[in-house]
Amino acid sequence: MQKQMSGRNGLPLHSLRLMVPPLRLVSAAIWQTVQQRHVMDYGMLDEFVTMVTEMVPELLNHSQRAQLILGLRARLVLELCRSKPITDLQTIQPHLDRIQTLTPLWGTLATDAEVGLSESNFLGLVQTLLKDPDERNHFFQDVFPVEFGPSYDAAIQNLMWQFLSRLEKLLPVSNFQQAALLLSDVASVLEECVESVSHPQQMNILLQYHRDLGPLDNHDPPSSTDGDCILSALCLPPVERVVIATEVEKEGTSPSLPLPSLRLMVPPLRLVSAAIWRTVQQRHVMDYGMLEEFVTMVTEMVPELLNHSQRAQLILGLRARLVLELCHSKPITDLQTIQPHLDRIQTFTPLWGTQTDDGDLSDSNFLGLIQTLLKDPDEMEHFFQVSVAVRILVQKCSLTVQLIQWSL
Repeated sequence: MQKQMSGRNGLPLHSLRLMVPPLRLVSAAIWQTVQQRHVMDYGMLDEFVTMVTEMVPELLNHSQRAQLILGLRARLVLELCRSKPITDLQTIQPHLDRIQTLTPLWGTLATDAEVGLSESNFLGLVQTLLKDPDERNHFFQDVFPVEFGPSYDAAIQNLMWQFLSRLEKLLPVSNFQQAALLLSDVASVLEECVESVSHPQQMNILLQYHRDLGPLDNHDPPSSTDGDCILSALCLPPVERVVIATEVEKEGTSPSLPLPSLRLMVPPLRLVSAAIWRTVQQRHVMDYGMLEEFVTMVTEMVPELLNHSQRAQLILGLRARLVLELCHSKPITDLQTIQPHLDRIQTFTPLWGTQTDDGDLSDSNFLGLIQTLLKDPDEMEHFFQVSVAVRILVQKCSLTVQLIQWSL
């Protein structure tokens, strides 16, 4: 089935997996298998339908379930009997054993007397086909096209459509905000989610494919001034002292799902977006480095997601906020630990230039601030008590969140 998923004008499977939830991808592969009548894969379909309908019996009534499961397995057995060279009994026997285990399903379609007759009829037919070449030729020329031809295939397809449609209604795909509410421990989830989309080539194929389908929808785009407070805060010298009151909204709790279960219904890219959203909402600042790297990577692939100003504010704001958190930690983080982040900020000098007449001034202001904080304990204590820079970054976090929302 895997080969079928990268058909004409389609996406390769590894890219498709980034945007389609696993359960929906399985449903798509099953539907394509039935439509194209890849009968040799019907065993997998029977096992999947059996497993899911045991978990959620109401997806199909007893008659529908029996018809679909038995119909798939019996059709596979007949295909094996028709194959050339002739399939031996040893190969077919596991499938016959499987049909015998489904005896209770026969009972939903017939009386007790007919159960044994129906089962023995089919098993007897298969044994006859394997032993008698003349009977096999007659069956597949005259009987098979009538009893197991277009009407049989149409019935299988109709039952499978009902099964997959009801399964889809049971597990609707959430947007990233809804998925965020289902995440349990966001601190441990973010890194794992980001790791699942850590192959730039696969993501680039996906993003470019959708760009080619049409321009990005710019209805109600974010304001060009969104997040302007971030860069203005980073440009302030450490000597400015203004007290600004802040309020932190309390976030309610909601029922959550473990990550392995959530992954079945939420595609990896949307799950990353959900984890990022929760990270910013809950202000897990120590994870902002991962957020900055993800936003940088995606906006390099699709620049139109954010304009230059928004991209600069978001990327610089995330990394700078992380650096300040490291400075604020106890015991005090040493320069060796912070230096890679400062080096990272220096690589963003072109971004500073998109926001100010003198990018070097903004850059040097923030880097000078950090060096002052690390060298002067008194200045550090004062800064984190009343400095306008940190207060604005915290108070205006919602603007950064808005930019992240638009970038996702």
